[in-house]
Amino acid sequence: MKTLKCGFINQAGAWVIEPQFGEAESFSEGLAPVYVDGKWGYVDRIGSLVIQPQFNVARGFAGGRASVRDGDKWGYINQFGGFMIQPQFSSAKSFVAGLAAVRVHIDDQREGYVDREGYWVIHFEFDSAESFSEGLAAVTVDQKCGYISESGSWAIEPHPIAAKRFIAARSFSEGLAAVLIGGQHGWINHAGTVVIKPQINGCESFSEGLALVWVGNRCGFINPQGVQTIEPQFNYAESFSEGLALVRVDNPGALSKCGWINQAGALVIPPQFNSGKSFAEGLAPVKVGELWGYINQAGVMVIPPQFGEAESFSEGLALVGVVNG
Repeated sequence: MKTLKCGFINQAGAWVIEPQFGEAESFSEGLAPVYVDGKWGYVDRIGSLVIQPQFNVARGFAGGRASVRDGDKWGYINQFGGFMIQPQFSSAKSFVAGLAAVRVHIDDQREGYVDREGYWVIHFEFDSAESFSEGLAAVTVDQKCGYISESGSWAIEPHPIAAKRFIAARSFSEGLAAVLIGGQHGWINHAGTVVIKPQINGCESFSEGLALVWVGNRCGFINPQGVQTIEPQFNYAESFSEGLALVRVDNPGALSKCGWINQAGALVIPPQFNSGKSFAEGLAPVKVGELWGYINQAGVMVIPPQFGEAESFSEGLALVGVVNG
């Protein structure tokens, strides 16, 4: 049976860490989680196993901590592999601004926030809790969504009128947060005021001044005033990254193809790829036939298709997989 082995390449396409891992994740804060002989550990940028494989699950570092699962409980380690917060949580998100959302089981499942030393800063009183962004975090209590500040106090309380309540709420990005009201998505500002009225079927957060929206079965983009600056016309799209957005365009009589548009909506990299991923550090993974390579922002193939899988670059290295066997 053919399997993939994972390793890491640089932007010249040269192997920096040879393919040898069953699974891996991208680098963050100088380390990458890797899967070796049934357990997860971490490698540094030259491929040395600096934290030996010992965890059931491991995630990337953020704020000097990484969440790992030991048995059925989550805790946090430092960059030397030592537990800074012992495994005790049902789930554990990454640290943002010194706080991490965690879930505990007492009489039922509840979420709250701990600091980097494991002290409860905001006690477990929420049905769900998202990571902080722009000083606010979306939380749910009794199926009512609102936002709290880093002190744990309400910044945007759940609306007392059911018809105006947020059914779901996303994290803030570029001063706005998408919320679901009455089955439609709109956006609020930091004061909780609806600034783009609920009228969208589906959406992503704002990125580089535009937000991806679904209207019917087509994707387009709106600006912070709610104006459609790029009309819904694509059957798939991703948010803008480094000035470009991946879109999938119909190809009559054949499979649709991926290309990239600029913020004016012009196709600057023609649809020609079977699949693709967003730009990061100047390059984007693209799939040609059954293999992945990388293009630059001019659409030039700078790393030829040769990989079974490929992720975006992070900290100068990209996780890729090659067929073994």
